[in-house]
Amino acid sequence: MNTTVTSNTYNENIKPVAPMPVYKELLKELRKHTLAANKEDKVSNYFVAPAHLKKYYALIKLAGLKLDSEDKIEKTPGSTEFVQAANTIADGATSDMQKSTDEKVQTIKNQTDVSAVKEKLRKMRQDTLDKSADSINATFDKADETVDAYPENANSILSAAGLLSKFYTGIGDVLKNFGGIIMDAINKVIDAIKNVAIKVEKFFSDAASKVGHFFSSLF
Repeated sequence: MNTTVTSNTYNENIKPVAPMPVYKELLKELRKHTLAANKEDKVSNYFVAPAHLKKYYALIKLAGLKLDSEDKIEKTPGSTEFVQAANTIADGATSDMQKSTDEKVQTIKNQTDVSAVKEKLRKMRQDTLDKSADSINATFDKADETVDAYPENANSILSAAGLLSKFYTGIGDVLKNFGGIIMDAINKVIDAIKNVAIKVEKFFSDAASKVGHFFSSLF
C-alpha cells in the first residue's frame, strides 16, 4: 500500500515562519491530541492549538499547504521524506493489526467457553488500540526527526503532521467502530463468533484502502 512520491518538483521558496521551538511544541501538542482522540470519545477530532501558538499554527498552515487547499501539502524534500516514512508506518501498522487480529479470531472460532471468548475479544480490541497508539507515536517521532533534518522545510512537515493527525483521529473513529463490532460479539457471544472473522476481514480491508487513498492524495 506504500505510495512512492516520484516527482522532484519541490517548492523551495517557502521559509520557516516561526522560531524552531514553536514547531517542536506544536508537534508535541499534535501528538498529545491525536493519541487522546484515538482512544477517548469525548475528545474532539479537530485540533485546536494552545492560545499562545494559534497565530503561529495558522501562519505555518498557510505556508505549508498548497494555495487554496486544506488537504494538499507543499512538496519539499522534508515533507516528501516524512510522508513516505509515515505511509510505511501506517501501512505496516494496519497489516500488523490485521495479522494479529486474524490470529486471535482463529483461536476463538470453535470455542464454546463464553467467559474465555469474551476475554479474548476484549484483549483483541485493546491490542488494536495499542498498536494504533504505537503507530501515532512512531509517526510523530519521525516528524520530530525530519524537522531537525530539514528545518528549512518545517512549514510543510508540520502541515503534513497536522493532516496526519486528522487522518489518525479519523482512524480512531473507525477503531471505535471496530470496538463496537467486538462488543457486539461479546454481547451475543457464541452466535456471533462465526461472523466475527468475516467482519474483521472486511474492516481491515477497508482500513488498508483508506490508508492507501489518504497518502496517495497528499501532494
